[in-house]
Amino acid sequence: MKKYHLKTVTIICFCAAMCVALSCSRGKKHFKAPNIKLITRENVQAVVMPDQDHIWIAGSHGMIFHSKDGGESWAEQVSGVEVLLSGLSFIDEKTGWACGNKGTILNTKDGGVSWNKQLSGLKTHILDITFLDKDHGWAVGAFGAVLQTADGGQHWIKAIEEQDIVYNNLYFVDRQNGWVVGERGSILHTADGGKSWEKQLPESFKRADFEESIDNPVPDLFGVCFTDQNTGWISGLFSTIIHTSDGGKTWNELISSGEDALYSIFVKGNRGWAVGSRGGYFMSRDGGLSWDSMDDAIKSKVWFGGVLFSSSENGWIAGGNGTVLHSSDGGETWNFIRASPMSLRGLNYRKYLKKRFSNKRNRLSWNDLQISSLKNGFISWLS
Repeated sequence: MKKYHLKTVTIICFCAAMCVALSCSRGKKHFKAPNIKLITRENVQAVVMPDQDHIWIAGSHGMIFHSKDGGESWAEQVSGVEVLLSGLSFIDEKTGWACGNKGTILNTKDGGVSWNKQLSGLKTHILDITFLDKDHGWAVGAFGAVLQTADGGQHWIKAIEEQDIVYNNLYFVDRQNGWVVGERGSILHTADGGKSWEKQLPESFKRADFEESIDNPVPDLFGVCFTDQNTGWISGLFSTIIHTSDGGKTWNELISSGEDALYSIFVKGNRGWAVGSRGGYFMSRDGGLSWDSMDDAIKSKVWFGGVLFSSSENGWIAGGNGTVLHSSDGGETWNFIRASPMSLRGLNYRKYLKKRFSNKRNRLSWNDLQISSLKNGFISWLS
């Protein structure tokens, strides 16, 4: 009797195992991977659009992509360099510049079909670049670099002597008036096209002595935007946003306490947008006078390096791990053109999906998958 029962149990276990195996096999056979819109796997540092249709993004390892149809399709362009590209500026659909590490400045006159190096005279990192026309441009970067050109970049000259500071961003409203922002609350202003520069110091950035500056450090500044020669905004560390209505003679703090670094800020019409670390996103609906945190509007915790709108409705955000987002409603909602997954808050779907999707032929990794939500135990995919 014991042998009979043992054989019966063995047969039942074998049948159960076969059923499970067949079920798993059927599941694999009929499983359909989500449709992922992939532009690049590289970090995207900069985004620029001279008009509604033409958009460029740039980032790690000399990566440049271009869309000529408003973001519907993208084509990679050969930059000819392998360094990080952190800044872009285009004056029309044909003429543009890119800047990056190791003193890199690139220029195109054919919409990016070909990119040519320009001699910056620097070996240090150039973090941002801007042009107002085919001749007049400026660039900033590490060790206090402030460069300018009056011939389209054929010759770049130093506007300021080298110093121990990093300038992160700049903005010119016309050929005379421009601002540069950087480390330790640095703000520079020129009213003569960059021939001379003066420091601007917001009242809230003043410290009585060195000890106070250690206890209450002045924030590093990363983003700057002006709508005319009087009205502007600057963003930085600690979720800082400051505003001026007199060309920088005085600055008012709008936000000064937070955990995020706001790397980019842009204002157009009655709306404004600021983005930064850990998916940080702030928005203004009153022309930049007040700002609201919009963390729930974008389901991602990667850093965002740039935000830009071609109109009050049509805008783009670029960031880490190839993240590119588009909004067509003024920043109220965003569509992931390519994004990294948000945190699953401890659920072990990451390990499961790695096993399901990773294979040598497709090389599909976790970073290729974007999960929009987990509801009732089911995964919802962003297409």
